[in-house]
This record gives sequence, C-alpha cells and structure tokens, in this order.
Amino acid sequence: MPATFGATYLKGYDHAEVLDDFTIKLVLAQPNAGFLQATSTTNLAILAPESYALSVKQRSLGAIIGTGPFVLERYTPESGLRLTKRKGYAWPSANAQNKGEAHLDAVEVSYVPEESVRNGQFVQGQVDILWPRNPFSEVDLNLFKSRGATIQSRSLPGPALNLYPNTRGNRILADRSVRLALQKAIDRKTYAATVYNPQFPVVSGIYDVTTPFYKSQADKLAYDPQGAERLLDAAGWQKNADGYRYKEGKRLKLAYNLSPAETAGDVLIQDQLRKVGIELKLNVVTTAEWAAANAAGNYDLTSTYMTRADPIILQTIIDPRSANSSTLATNLYAPETLPKALALFDAGLTATQSEQRARAYGELQDLLVDEGSAFPVYERVWQAATAKNVRNFHWTAEGFALFNDIELATP
Repeated sequence: MPATFGATYLKGYDHAEVLDDFTIKLVLAQPNAGFLQATSTTNLAILAPESYALSVKQRSLGAIIGTGPFVLERYTPESGLRLTKRKGYAWPSANAQNKGEAHLDAVEVSYVPEESVRNGQFVQGQVDILWPRNPFSEVDLNLFKSRGATIQSRSLPGPALNLYPNTRGNRILADRSVRLALQKAIDRKTYAATVYNPQFPVVSGIYDVTTPFYKSQADKLAYDPQGAERLLDAAGWQKNADGYRYKEGKRLKLAYNLSPAETAGDVLIQDQLRKVGIELKLNVVTTAEWAAANAAGNYDLTSTYMTRADPIILQTIIDPRSANSSTLATNLYAPETLPKALALFDAGLTATQSEQRARAYGELQDLLVDEGSAFPVYERVWQAATAKNVRNFHWTAEGFALFNDIELATP
C-alpha cells in the first residue's frame, strides 16, 4: 500500500498477534479513529497467500485472489475485465441483501474512453450498466430516461473538488482578503447547473455530503460578487479599464495548473473570476509536470482529491506530515493557520468518541473556509445508468457497487 495511505490508515500500528487459524489481533500504540473503517477498504483487502508470493507487477495485472462474491478471471489494462461467480460464497457485507452466491454468473467490464461510443452502446442495449467517470449531461440524462433507464447517483465520500491556494512568500494569495474575495466570486450553483444539469447537487462544504462528520458551509460559500469587489478594493486592488485589477502596476493574475486538460468547468470559473477583476491563467500540463510544479510551489491554485468514507482522508491531501505533496499541504495554509489545522487533525484521528470527532472535524472545516485555505467548486458525484432489466443496484459507502445483489430480469 502506498506510504501516504499507510500513514493514516495504519497510524499507531504496533504489532499483530495470531490468536488461531482464523483470528488475528492488531495492537495499536495510540487511538486511530479511522482504523476500523480502513479495514473495510480495498487498500486493506484480504488476499490469498498465493497472491503475495507473486510480484507487484503480476498482482497489478490481475493475478490476485480475493475474498468477494466474484473471482477475477481476466484483466487487461485499458481494455476490460471479466468476473465470474464464486461458488459457495456466503460471507457478504452486512449491507448486502443477498447473503449467498451472486445472482449473476459473470460480469463483463469494458473500458470505453469515447463518451459517444459508450452512450451508443447503452442506448442500443449492448450493455446493461453505463458507469462513466464523470456525471452525465442534461441531454444524456433525458435520453437515457426516455429509454426506460434508471439513473443511480451518489456523492462520493471524502473532500469535494476543492481548489487549494499557494499562500507562501510574495504570492498574491498570501493576502487573506484576496482569498476570501476568491471564495465569494465563485458561483457554485451556476457551476453545478451549467457544467452538469439543473438537478446536480451544489457543493456546500469542504467534504462531500456523504462523508462522516461533514459540516455544511453553504452560507459562507454563497455567491457574493459585490462582497468580493469590496474586499479587493480594500486590499488595494483597483479595477482598470480592461476589467482586471491592478496594484502597484501588477495585474491580479493567478496561475492554475491543470492536468490532463482544461474542462468547461475550468473555463466557467475563469469567467466568474474575471467578473470581479481576477485573471485566472489555465496552465495545462502533463501529470508529471503537475506534480513537479506542486512540489516546487510553482502555482497559485491547484486541485486534487481522494475518496474514502472517513474524514481522515483529507490528511492525505492537506496534512504535510502524511500528504502526497507536503509542499502543497503546507502552502495552502497561512503560517499562523497551519498549527491549528494540525492540532485538529490530531484531535480527529485520536478521538475515542463520535462527539469528539464531530467537534474536531467541524472546527477544521470552519477553519479551512474561514481562512480561505480551500475553495470548494463542486460535489463529486458518481452516476450510473442502469437498463430496464437491471434490479437491485446498490452503492457501497465508498461508491462501489454491490454486484452480488444485482439481478437481470427476464425481458
């Protein structure tokens, strides 16, 4: 498991004791409130001993034996995979309705990068479930519904899609007033309706709503361009005839690094910020260049996300002690804010009562919004379209599907 995951998933791990052939006792040196949830994730999935005897490359190419209701028969990267029913399966999650073998004999998964091709296959009845990476457009939603499909939706637990600032040195976003102006200048309701569809949920906090201990920040995230203008005026950034703001001859220009490409949503944010006099430069870079820029601090805004049904996941992004990029995780805080955030992360991790966790993570969410250390843009939502003959499609807590519950009705 990657070290950045292990830093929070297994925080406090001391040793393990084998009690019998079917029982192992894990001993922690300190409380880790997210540990039990971590054991339910794919990152800590149980594999057969034969799988560990193979190389990492072999396992990555599908040579693994797990414990679920299906067996991985075939996996071809960037092409697809085939799962077959595990005979005699009788140990499902408590959330599963089906307590025995899967109803389906097999599941064929195909990776189709072209949206028009995927949609065509679904509409023509060639596939039973259409599950793209990004939510459907309003046009596609209406098309699928007209063919009798059911749209399955779930917000993904973990952070929303947030922009994170670089507040260090002489960067423009070192000024808290500018950060708060940026927060007010984003029209999140228009973003959700325009980029996705009018029914798409509007982001309302640092975390998506399915995350345990999520706290709404909707009032603080309300669109307020006049308030943004006042903050920028007071900070000395004056509008010029070109519509942009200047201070001591310097334009208010922010660099936002994107990978692998800019989206309609990025352009919309650019337009929204332009209305209050902020120029947003969209820099499209490779994944390697994006990571290098983050590590070097060569950006004003950047974004990243991860999914996990526990608020601890945010530490993998914005806690310098365990983040993928310690530079990004340090730069988003004003120097005086960082110690407060670290203390709240520690309080949430080591809490032994739900009320303690709720308080710690609630205060953390307040801090991030109040200090302009994160700018929520949109709720991360999974959407899948299921054909008329598909029954009992259910999501897991982390946005997977309980395939052993699914049945195909007779046409």
